[in-house]
Amino acid sequence: MPSPGPGKEAVIIGKVVRPVGGEGWVSVEPYTDFPERFSELTQVWAAGDANEQFPLPLAVEGVDYSGGKVLLAFTGITEREKAQRLVGHYLLIPKKWRFDLPKDRFYIDDLVGLEVVSPGGVRLGAVKSVVNNPGNDLLVIDKPEGEILLPMVKEFVHRIDLDKRQVVATIPPGLEEI
Repeated sequence: MPSPGPGKEAVIIGKVVRPVGGEGWVSVEPYTDFPERFSELTQVWAAGDANEQFPLPLAVEGVDYSGGKVLLAFTGITEREKAQRLVGHYLLIPKKWRFDLPKDRFYIDDLVGLEVVSPGGVRLGAVKSVVNNPGNDLLVIDKPEGEILLPMVKEFVHRIDLDKRQVVATIPPGLEEI
């Protein structure tokens, strides 16, 4: 029996980008470092965004992988036209279904909103978002003077404490002028 919905703590794990073939399969751009996780899912919810009040429950019937995309089949969606209606929708799961991460790895949505402080405890700003970058990810820190992009390297980001909702960081000289 399907669960009633992902709840308030829903997270986006992908976006439907196009139908595939004529039998109702869809291609999904995965928003996860663990695309293999789709093979373990029996249900997802489709929504315009993570806050949609009544997302559409979808029972996962088939999973395949092709060219960096995840291909999914859902129970009851057996025609290309029905699959087309899902294009542009995000796929959600309850937050509690997320994989556990190794030490010192974090989900982006857990970082957004954290207070950023100096090693001495002076408030520097708040994490607005995270930019995935080939060399290293960047924290987008919202400060009264504007945004700065801080590389997520141990030299600058000393500690992330989710319980305290805080990032202890040093902003290197000159970074704020860039």
